[in-house]
Amino acid sequence: MVTKSSVCAVISCIFGVALVAVGGALIVVFKNLIHSNIEQQVNLKEGSETYNDWLDPPVPIYFQVWVLDIVNHEEVVSQGKRPSVIQKGPYSYRCAHATIPMLTIANLIRFEYGFIQELVDLVLEGVGERLFLQLSVSDIMWGYEDKLLKEVDDILQRTVNKTIDDHFGLFYNQNGSDDGAYNINTGVNDASQFAMIKSWNYNSTLPYWTSLTANMINGTDGTMFPPFVDKAQPLYLFSSDICRPGGNVMASGVDCRPNCGVPLSFRDSAACFSQWPIMDTVIDRGPVMMSQPHFLAADPSVINGVEGMHPIRSQHETFVDVEPMTGVAMNVAKKLQINVYVEPINHIKDTEKITPVFLPILWLNESAAIDEKSAAKFREKVQEPIKITQAVQYGLITLGAFILVCVLSVVIRRTMCPTKDIPLHDLSKETDPLLN
Repeated sequence: MVTKSSVCAVISCIFGVALVAVGGALIVVFKNLIHSNIEQQVNLKEGSETYNDWLDPPVPIYFQVWVLDIVNHEEVVSQGKRPSVIQKGPYSYRCAHATIPMLTIANLIRFEYGFIQELVDLVLEGVGERLFLQLSVSDIMWGYEDKLLKEVDDILQRTVNKTIDDHFGLFYNQNGSDDGAYNINTGVNDASQFAMIKSWNYNSTLPYWTSLTANMINGTDGTMFPPFVDKAQPLYLFSSDICRPGGNVMASGVDCRPNCGVPLSFRDSAACFSQWPIMDTVIDRGPVMMSQPHFLAADPSVINGVEGMHPIRSQHETFVDVEPMTGVAMNVAKKLQINVYVEPINHIKDTEKITPVFLPILWLNESAAIDEKSAAKFREKVQEPIKITQAVQYGLITLGAFILVCVLSVVIRRTMCPTKDIPLHDLSKETDPLLN
């Protein structure tokens, strides 16, 4: 005979299994819906929110500069002492720095005949060009009138009726300008290729380096990444500042607020950086090269070549915090140091006693962090819907599992401690009165 408790147990068991099944199915359904919605939004299709933010980034970008002032430049030239620098900034100072136009010309004539080198030295002395100059940060960054370039310009105008720009600066004529033409994937047809750089300045590879890997143009520019990031896989980015892929960055789970992230490190590409090649991005054929601030991760001989270098990973390493679901870069800090290579050049008096050294000029930090308005918008459109769907699906699974556990516990209890069931009777056929 079927008992009432048995019927209740069967019904409860069916209901519990149904809730668990529905909750499990919703995991797949909600995941596909969320992914589909993100794929529709995360592309550079005109009119999409991502496209609008790409045209007009809502987060401000901050640009900070620290200069490395050479405090013993007279002893460096006259006695060949190790350069000693003091970091100043991020404020504006007048500081002593190596003269890059002079070093560039010296670098160009280092293998020329001696009489050519002597003639160049006479020109340098005639115009008063020295190895070290007192310059302001503004002069170093955005340009100043250089005596040597001005003299060369005057000679060209008098002899061949041509002219050159007599101003020089590390970022001269680049204030507010772009860094070249990019061809990037819009992600419309394949979200996994979103923001991937296909070419830079109409080239799909670089001509500067000696290996295929270093000459690759791959990854993104570091401001956007494809959605649905696998945290175990590296994300690659390309940096036009150093004219090469800049290593890789691992995605970190972020909750719309700064965290330490997992940093990008140039050590992953040490084979290219160990040669300290000339960087054409700063000045054509000049002995200028990039590194991390204070020569972080460089060879100890490079760090110890200059007094005052104190590389600290937490302060000087580039990092990118990436939100894995959308691929949005929440917190970014790109830190680069500009250096010049100084070595003795025959017949150039200011370099005769110089010990070969990588001389730091300045380092900069270009950073951006999500603001509260953008964070709130992200939470509203991405995180909160995900949390709601997770609450529904896991709530159903939990409720169904709880019902099944309750049924199972009752069955086990009744099995272990059996009780006599009271059979059900049909009272409609009862004829005896309740009271006599």
